[in-house]
Amino acid sequence: MKNIVQHMSIYTSHHQKLITKVTHFIGIPAIILAIQIVLDWLHVPFLHSGHITVAWIAVSILLIYYAFLDVYLSLAAVLFLVPLTYAGHILGKGHFNSGSLLLFLILFILGWVLQLVGHYFEGKRPAFLHNAFQLLIAPIFLTAELLFALGLRKELQRKIDSAIR
Repeated sequence: MKNIVQHMSIYTSHHQKLITKVTHFIGIPAIILAIQIVLDWLHVPFLHSGHITVAWIAVSILLIYYAFLDVYLSLAAVLFLVPLTYAGHILGKGHFNSGSLLLFLILFILGWVLQLVGHYFEGKRPAFLHNAFQLLIAPIFLTAELLFALGLRKELQRKIDSAIR
């Protein structure tokens, strides 16, 4: 399994320009919210008489994976991913319906258009075209970039920057 520096250096090398980062800071949350809306329609029996949505299962698994990569980034990602999952729950209404389907389509398409616009200006193909696993790195990349901008995790940022060069 690659470590956080390896994953982040690959992802970061495809996202150097400010325009790409800005489009990703809007596009990635839009895509995540869209996916969480759809995953909220799917329920799994849980405990004795309850259920849990696949959205919460998916975000839990992703956060556990992030914890293996970097505990602090995983904890920070909770502040980003849990509200998106909860919003997906509210907007998805727990079952398939035309309103949330339309919202899913708008968010999903808008998110990907923004991603592609960013990569057009970056002049590089998206990282996931080289390795589909990079799709899972996008949320923790945003989390790390935000922490770096706040002056946190500078040592991790230096390691990532060194790995790119």
